[in-house]
Amino acid sequence: MASKVVKIFRNIAIGLGVLLVLISILANIGKNDKPQAAASQSEQAISIELIDPAWIDHRDISLNTINYEIVKVDTAHLGNTKRFTYKIVIYQRLNKAEIEQVAIDVFDLAQIETPFNALAIGFYDYPEFIEMGDGYRLGYVEYAPNGKWKDALEVKTGDYSTMQMTSHVEEPDWSKAITHTDAVMYKDWFEVLRTFPDDENSMEYEAETDKIIGEKYGLTPEQVEAAILKTMITFR
Repeated sequence: MASKVVKIFRNIAIGLGVLLVLISILANIGKNDKPQAAASQSEQAISIELIDPAWIDHRDISLNTINYEIVKVDTAHLGNTKRFTYKIVIYQRLNKAEIEQVAIDVFDLAQIETPFNALAIGFYDYPEFIEMGDGYRLGYVEYAPNGKWKDALEVKTGDYSTMQMTSHVEEPDWSKAITHTDAVMYKDWFEVLRTFPDDENSMEYEAETDKIIGEKYGLTPEQVEAAILKTMITFR
């Protein structure tokens, strides 16, 4: 009889023990879930507070959809009047409207990075032309108070309330596009030509330069001359 009572109490004890373990597990699960959810909400609040989602979306459009690069930023300040020129290489065959959209994007970025009184944004097909100091091959866009650079002297730096965009971008004829090799050869050609004196024998020096570059690229002087001429008049 005594052994039966012991067994009954033992079974009851075991059952209570199991029940307490289950209750403890369920209680811990609930406790672990709540802090994780709270942490997640906190992280979201911090990310929204520190980063402007609209700015991220705007930059993503430019960086992921349109492939361009700010290669150089020149300054032309007059006293306290801050004037900048952003030189941009476009790595895609964009139309006029798309190039102007890049200008709008750079305008927004420049307000943050280089507050200004007036801004010019020039476009190129290859960085070699920027390195050479060549003119804007794909046009340019200006931002100035009332659309006039002279009015930049009359406004405070960072005041964009009267800023107007003036576009000097034309529709590119990409059927005349050159290759990157053409651009590199064009730069090499001028670097060789600059080694000659600046005198009345320029035609002879150009012919000699055609020979030197032709030997480097495996072309005849006539082919070099044609390639240089094509590069000069592209988009012009």
